Amino acid sequence: MNNAVLELFNDRLPHKPYFSDDLHFGVRIAGKERAILAKYIQFNQPHAMFWLGFDVDRAGAAIDWSDRNAPAPTLTITNPENGHAHLLYALETSIRTAPDGKMKPLRYAAAVENALRKKLEADAGYSGLICKNPNHGHWKIAVWQPELYTLDWLADSLELNSANDKTILPDYGLGRNCTLFDKTRKWAYRAIRQGWPEYDQWLQACYERASVYNLQFLSPLDEKEVMGIAKSIAKWTINTFSESSFLSYVKSTHRKEIQSKRGVIGGKIRTLSFDNESAGTQHIIDIIRSLLGAFCGVTVVYDEIDDGIHDLLLKNVLESMIDDITGQLIITTHNTYMLESIDIKSVYLINVDYQGNKEVKCLDKYPRIQGTNNPRIMYLKGLFGGVPIVDILDYDTIIQELDDSSNVEGGD
Repeated sequence: MNNAVLELFNDRLPHKPYFSDDLHFGVRIAGKERAILAKYIQFNQPHAMFWLGFDVDRAGAAIDWSDRNAPAPTLTITNPENGHAHLLYALETSIRTAPDGKMKPLRYAAAVENALRKKLEADAGYSGLICKNPNHGHWKIAVWQPELYTLDWLADSLELNSANDKTILPDYGLGRNCTLFDKTRKWAYRAIRQGWPEYDQWLQACYERASVYNLQFLSPLDEKEVMGIAKSIAKWTINTFSESSFLSYVKSTHRKEIQSKRGVIGGKIRTLSFDNESAGTQHIIDIIRSLLGAFCGVTVVYDEIDDGIHDLLLKNVLESMIDDITGQLIITTHNTYMLESIDIKSVYLINVDYQGNKEVKCLDKYPRIQGTNNPRIMYLKGLFGGVPIVDILDYDTIIQELDDSSNVEGGD
């Protein structure tokens, strides 16, 4: 092995890394001198990422990156018993993951990381906390690219200019930081107006909300990272928003002359009664009123929630609500766009066989859905079942049966 790369790996280790000699017994934390002797070790700093690490669980993982036209890893650490490997890419400049780091470069790094994961077909469930320790004699080590990577260099190799490749996987690697930050800040922008709390109380509320969101990840972030993100959001919102500034904003945007212009139709101010609104508008207001209980810890059940409402409108309404639900919301719908908005663990499909027997199955129980897959497209292709079988409908027979039924009723 290239000693310079091993030296670089050891120099970049945390002062007190997590380590393990047997993952069945979990991980521990100790000084670098002890941890460096273990089979597995934490390879990135708590608030800075010096390596992009990937877990590839297939034979030949250490060499087949070239067959996939992926950039060469800095080093590969292979299990000689099954050929599975960790692939590490050394970065010239670390990625700041602490709460004082900028979100734009973090999003860029997350997009590069996810594009490289897709190219390598690496495990999307890998937490990225520890890897096989290249200092341990059990593993087979190889160095492929001793020169340090920049994110731009990796992006060029991955053709990240394509819009489809700039996606961030919400539950993978750096994508978790971005997702947790976005979900918590969107909640905070509204929640701070509910009583305008003092900082300590507000920080605790932000931390509790971020912790709930964090538990939705397959591999949750470390508690210190969650607190760091919560503290960043709490400080910014409490310094930016105040009751007086909010009231001033409302006053300036809801003046009588502005409100009157908003009600002008065809040069005249017209008032429509609720009864004259479209059925879809009336239904969406009825839905919102009915769903309010879900914000108060109540279980709300709504059948055929999409009746008379445009698919995209319903999708946007539920997306704006879903993060603030504290109770339970159970809906039935034929709106396939919901598959793009709701966690697959919360989606249940109803399949009906040729004999009319029904089976209810959670979408999460189907063969593993990769983060890059669109569940809606997969559903419409019939990969999960539950799609109406229209090719066996015999309309001539149906019409004949309806005619016969009408004749019988007329004869009576």
